[in-house]
Amino acid sequence: MSDLKKKRETERSEVRHKTAKIISGFFPGGSSVYEIFTAIMQPLHEQRKDDWVKNVTLRLQKLEQEKSINLKDLAVNKEFNTIITRATLLALQTHIEEKRRALQSIVVDTSEKVNSDDFDFDLTNSILTILERFGPLHIYLLKIISKLKDYDMGISGKPNELKSDIVYKIDNTLVDKEAIVNLCWVDLLNAGLVHQNSRRGMQDIKFGINPRLTPIGRKLMEYIQGE
Repeated sequence: MSDLKKKRETERSEVRHKTAKIISGFFPGGSSVYEIFTAIMQPLHEQRKDDWVKNVTLRLQKLEQEKSINLKDLAVNKEFNTIITRATLLALQTHIEEKRRALQSIVVDTSEKVNSDDFDFDLTNSILTILERFGPLHIYLLKIISKLKDYDMGISGKPNELKSDIVYKIDNTLVDKEAIVNLCWVDLLNAGLVHQNSRRGMQDIKFGINPRLTPIGRKLMEYIQGE
């Protein structure tokens, strides 16, 4: 090992030691509590990082072999670097597999389109912001809304009219979560993912107004489905 490398390793070790001492001072029990905390956190973080790097690298490598992208060009593309950096940070922060799959799809899609006229940086960046805020229930409601046309076929009534409480008929376990479902529904509306003139939340569905995904909503669903 070179002297320079040894010096860097020593500096890093000293920084880690100082950080540990500072953090341990916040807790009763001192360093023992800090060691327990890092023993829990580090393996989870490292596993997520390894899985993310492996999956994204394999998909990008495959595209380069197919001559669909050029990794050297992407490495110096500012927009691509912003998207992959944000996506990576978000992937490390979540255990939700559908979010991680969507983030991978966003990186891959960006790698193919970033140098074309079809690429919209603001749209992609906005979708990342939406994903950062959304949880499993948001995604589940999006899935239900994207399939409402399928469910409509088995429902009597006027064309394009929904029977009362259709979302709860599709999944009756949501009845017990009505308050949080309403909040998530408003989030979907405010994010521009659902095309709806009215903003009365889930009451729209109860009164027979049939919501559909907007183009942004459909794009997000494509990413979530890994398309």
